[in-house]
Amino acid sequence: MIYIVTHKECYLPNISGYVPILVGAEGKGSEEILRDDSGDNISSKNQDYCELTGIYWIWKNTDDDYKGIVHYRRFFGKSRWSCAENDIYSIEDLNDFLNDYDIIITYSEHVRFSLKEKLIRYHCSERVYYVFRDSVQELYPEYISNFDDVMKGNVMCICNMMYCKRDLFDSYCGWLFNILNKAEEKLKKENIDFKSRLYGFISERLLNVWLVQNNIKCKQLPIINTEMSLFKRTKWILTTYVSEIIFRVKMIIKK
Repeated sequence: MIYIVTHKECYLPNISGYVPILVGAEGKGSEEILRDDSGDNISSKNQDYCELTGIYWIWKNTDDDYKGIVHYRRFFGKSRWSCAENDIYSIEDLNDFLNDYDIIITYSEHVRFSLKEKLIRYHCSERVYYVFRDSVQELYPEYISNFDDVMKGNVMCICNMMYCKRDLFDSYCGWLFNILNKAEEKLKKENIDFKSRLYGFISERLLNVWLVQNNIKCKQLPIINTEMSLFKRTKWILTTYVSEIIFRVKMIIKK
C-alpha cells in the first residue's frame, strides 16, 4: 500500500493501491479518510514533523507487505514535465520496480549550497544542526562519516517520498525516529528554539544518509506535481541545473 499524505481536505486521485491519510489530524473534522491521530501516533507534532507524523502512523499501525508515501500533490511519475494523473505510476508498476531495486525514491535534486549550509541558512541555527549531528553520533556512530559527507554535498532525494518492502520501511523508521527523539530531548533540555517544520527538513537529509550507509539499491523516479503549472515546473527544473553549476564553481574557488 502507498499512502497519500495530506494535511487538508482536497481533491485526491482515485488510484488502486493508493490510500489517503490525513496528517496533523488532531482537532481536524474529517472522518472520511485515514487519520494519523488514531492508534499509536504523534499527530500533535505535525507542525514540526510534517509528513513524518504520517510515516510514523504507517510504521506503527500497518502491516502491509509494501509501504510508502507520496503527497497530495506530488506523486511518482513518468516525467517531471507532466501534471497528468495518467502519468502517475500504478502500484503494479512500483511493485515491478522493486523486483530489481530495494526502494523507490525521488530523483536527486541539486541545491546551490551544501545540505548543511542550506539547513542552517533557512531552517535552523548551527547549534540546532549540531544537536542532530550529536544525536547521530551518540546513537549510531558508524553513520557519522556518511552523515558528514552527505551534509557537505549538495545532492539529495527530496520530500521524504519512498516505497519499499515492509521490513525495510520499518527498519528505516526505527532508525530515523530514534534520532529524532534523541534530538528532541536535547532541544527541550536546553530550551533551544527552532523554526516549524524542522524535523521534516532534517529527515529529508537523514534519509539520504541512511541510503548511503546501507548501500540501498534505489530506483529514482521523477515527481509529478499535479498543482504546478508548466511555467513553474520549467523554472523549478532549470533552477536545479543552475544550482549545480553554482555549487561546482564555489567548490573550485574554495580549492
